Amino acid sequence: MELDSLSTGLQVLHDILVFSPWPSLRSLSISRCELGRRGVAELAETDKLPMLRVLSVAQCKVTDLGVEALAGSSQCSALTQLSLEHNQLTVKALPMLLGSPHLRGLRVLNLGGNGLGGTPSLEAVDEGNGGELRELGLQNTGLTPEGARLLAQSARLGNLETLRLAGCDLGPDGVRWLMRAAWLGGLRSLYLDRNTLTHRGVRALTRSPAVAGLRTLHLNQNQLDHQSAQMLAASPHLRHLTRLELGSNRLDAQAALALASSPHLGHLKHLRLAHNRLGPQGVETLLGSTGLNQLELLDLTDNRLSPYDAFVLKALPSESALEVLKLNDNKLGDEGVRALASHPGYRQLRVLFLENNNITDDGVRALTHSTTLQNLQHVALASNPIGARARRALQAVLASRARTKEV
Repeated sequence: MELDSLSTGLQVLHDILVFSPWPSLRSLSISRCELGRRGVAELAETDKLPMLRVLSVAQCKVTDLGVEALAGSSQCSALTQLSLEHNQLTVKALPMLLGSPHLRGLRVLNLGGNGLGGTPSLEAVDEGNGGELRELGLQNTGLTPEGARLLAQSARLGNLETLRLAGCDLGPDGVRWLMRAAWLGGLRSLYLDRNTLTHRGVRALTRSPAVAGLRTLHLNQNQLDHQSAQMLAASPHLRHLTRLELGSNRLDAQAALALASSPHLGHLKHLRLAHNRLGPQGVETLLGSTGLNQLELLDLTDNRLSPYDAFVLKALPSESALEVLKLNDNKLGDEGVRALASHPGYRQLRVLFLENNNITDDGVRALTHSTTLQNLQHVALASNPIGARARRALQAVLASRARTKEV
């Protein structure tokens, strides 16, 4: 059930709880309602939602007083997922929730978008719920290196599998502290986007044996260069990665060479390198890599290609498993499309992004009549000078293929 209202949320919530109880309701999402402490307290204390397992309260001006009401209520003991994104919580909220004896069943806790600051006191976690938590979201909370140190020292996060710290202020010092966490070995997914990381932070990460369990690593929008890519590529501790995101950094052709020739990244299925500086040499090196032959998704958006670089698209091996390719904002033109449409390496391709590439009707016709791209079901062509007739012809072919596969 979802409740989305700007001003009447509290009254509506009261009416639902009092006059129309939902005894079998398992999931409740409330957003943009001015609940404040009173509304959260009413939620926390009601006995009308005995089966509630998932609760999301976003942009509702909830403060620490509301969190205190949730943490102190025995009526919340059935919750397994709690999200309090974009409210008015402070650094006190995290220890209150993790230390609550009534929230021992929590598996997912998301406090993203709150100004938690940098120094949460987590001593209470040792006697509370933390040991059962599988996913912790602290993205965009302003967590500092000191906050990372205290988080790393918590003794009750041993079952944590996913940690979201995007948009914080960790820097290399924060990463170094995280790498010392006793519970780090259980992590499967780590999100460190937008943390002003350089090769110093990457060095701390790649040298830690504790990251050997990672399957997903996000490092988008940092300050990573070819040295960072070389460290990632050379780390045996990252050999189990299946998803690596390095978008919006400073990666060049040298970085592409390091990733393409890595002896440890052969299990990657998803590689995001959008908004970097790979250029034609870097793109050709990546596409031609036999060490990355399990890739199913490759994002090369905005990497300084042009119509003169269409030939690099033919570097992909004919036995490629690639299903999704993103080439937006590369100015490849019709030449680039023709190279794709005729090359056998793209036979498995299902989804193709070619937005803002100076493609005309000629390029669309190459896609429409391609005998190679028989698995293609979706093409994104926004911001290209393409006529309506060419678009309709391509859409008809794609729709026909989709119907055939459904049958």
